[in-house]
Amino acid sequence: MASLLNTKILIVDDMEQMRLKVFQILKDLGFQNITMANNGKEALDALIETKNKEKFDLLISDWNMPIVSGIDLLREVKHNPQYYDLPFIMMTTESEKDKVIDAISLGINNYIYKPVTARDLKQKISQVIEFD
Repeated sequence: MASLLNTKILIVDDMEQMRLKVFQILKDLGFQNITMANNGKEALDALIETKNKEKFDLLISDWNMPIVSGIDLLREVKHNPQYYDLPFIMMTTESEKDKVIDAISLGINNYIYKPVTARDLKQKISQVIEFD
C-alpha cells in the first residue's frame, strides 16, 4: 500500500488546462509526487528517465493526443516488461464500444470520461492502486 505522499503519478494530456486540472485534483486528494507530460512521447521519455530510479506508481493519460496517442502509449507500456504492471487510467471523451474494448484488450486498468471530477478520479484511482 502506497502513501499519498510517495505515490508517483504521471499525467499525460496535450491540453495544458486539462493537465493542470488533473494535477490540482490530485494535489487536493493529497498526492504530492506528480509529473506531467504533453503527449505520449514525453511520457515514454519520462518512463525511460526513471527506469533506474523511483518508478511511477500510476499513469493517467488522455486518449487523443498528437505525436503519440494515449492508445499507442498504452500499447508501448503494456508491451514493455519494465512497465507492464504500471497501472494505467485512460481519460477520454471516447465512448465507442470498439475503442473501449481495444483499450481493455491492451491491458488498460481503468478509464474515466471527461470532464474529470475529483470524486470520479479518486474512485478510479482507488480501483487500481491501494493508498492510505
